[in-house]
Amino acid sequence: MSFTCLHCGTVAELKKSTKNMYCSNKCQQEHKYSLTVASWLAGDIQGHTGKAAQIKNFVRRWMFENR
Repeated sequence: MSFTCLHCGTVAELKKSTKNMYCSNKCQQEHKYSLTVASWLAGDIQGHTGKAAQIKNFVRRWMFENR
């Protein structure tokens, strides 16, 4: 039996200890990051925090990757 990873589309073998949605923890984190960035770009969440308007880490990463 196998499943397809939600992030990269890799076909992987079923594992008893997981929910069988992602092929690795890295893919799970990358998928979460992609969804967070999409929500931020759509205006659903803010890219800063607190009174000092500190930029959140996912925004910093996105800015670095897309410069």
